[in-house]
Amino acid sequence: MRKILYGMGVSLLIAALCLGHAGPTLSANPKPVTIKSACFLPINHVVSSFIPPLIDRINKACNGEVEWTLLGGPEVVPGLDQFEAVKRGTLDAGFVVAADHAGRIPEAYAAALSRLEPWEERESGFYDLFNKMHQEQNTYYLGRWHKMGFYIWTNEPAERLAELKGRKIRGGGTLYDPWFENLGITGVQIPYPDVYTALQRGVVDGFAWPMFGASDAGWLEVTKHCVEHEVFSSSDAVILVNQRTWNKIPKPIQETIIKVCAEAEYDMVAHYAKMHDQEKEKALKARVKFIKLPPDEAEQYVNMAYEGGWSFVKKKVDPERLNQLRKTLSK
Repeated sequence: MRKILYGMGVSLLIAALCLGHAGPTLSANPKPVTIKSACFLPINHVVSSFIPPLIDRINKACNGEVEWTLLGGPEVVPGLDQFEAVKRGTLDAGFVVAADHAGRIPEAYAAALSRLEPWEERESGFYDLFNKMHQEQNTYYLGRWHKMGFYIWTNEPAERLAELKGRKIRGGGTLYDPWFENLGITGVQIPYPDVYTALQRGVVDGFAWPMFGASDAGWLEVTKHCVEHEVFSSSDAVILVNQRTWNKIPKPIQETIIKVCAEAEYDMVAHYAKMHDQEKEKALKARVKFIKLPPDEAEQYVNMAYEGGWSFVKKKVDPERLNQLRKTLSK
C-alpha cells in the first residue's frame, strides 16, 4: 500500500512540476499591445504613401506581440489636435508634423532645419535629444516618416535673387516669414482650397510648396516657373507614440520597433526621392520651367532659408538648447 501511495505521490509531484514548467509556455503568445494611430494628412495622400508599408514592416518584425493599425487621417482626429491626442492616449501613435506641436515643444521648430539625413541624426545626438524632449510631454519619438523639400513656385520667372523682391508668395508663417523677409518677399497665408483662385487672379504671385501635390492641386495650370533650389528638405514629419502605450511593450519588442524605424529611414528617403522625380515629370509635362540661380546666389538663397529659420527658433528657446540643436542638426 505504501508503495502504491508513494508511486502516486511521485506521479503527482512530476505532474505538478510539468504543469509548473508548462505555465510560461501557455502564455508565450500574450495578447498583443495594440497601437491605434492616425496621420495629419489623408492616408491616400501622396505624402502619406510610406506609412502603410512601414506599419506592415513593424507588425511583421514584432511577430504578433504588437498590432499597429492606421485608423485614418484628419477625419479621425484633426491634424492640429493629433499631438494632444497622442499625449493624452486618445491615439496611441501619430504620424504628425513637429511644427504643429511647437506650442508644447518650441524646439520642434528646429526639426525642419536639419542638414543631415535621418540616420545621421541618430549618430549626431539629435535623435536622443529630441526624444528626451518628447518624453517630457508623455510621448516617445521614433524617427522621421517622410522627407521632402520646399520650393518657390512663381507665375513669372525669377532668374536672379533681386527679381524675387516685392513678390507676394503664399506660404507665410513660422519658418517662412524670416526667409521671405530676407528675400524681400511678402508672405501671404491663404487656405489650401483658395490657392488656385488666388494664383489665377493675381492675389499672390506664387507659392512655397514641395514638389509633391502642386500638379494634382491644379496649381501648375496657372503657375509655370519654379526656383529649383530645395530648402527645409528634412521636413518635420515625425512618428510619436504615447509614452504609456510604449511602456506596455516588452523591452525586446521596443528595441525591435526602434531598429525597424531606423532601418526603414533609408528606404523612406529613397521612396520619396523616386516620387520627387515622378512629380517633377508631371510639372515638366505641365510646361513648368525650372530655374537655376547663379551659383553664388543659389547658395545665398538656401542659406537665407536656414539662417532665417534659426533666427526664428532663437526667439523660442534658450541659448544652450539652441546651441545643442544647431550642433546636432548641422554637417
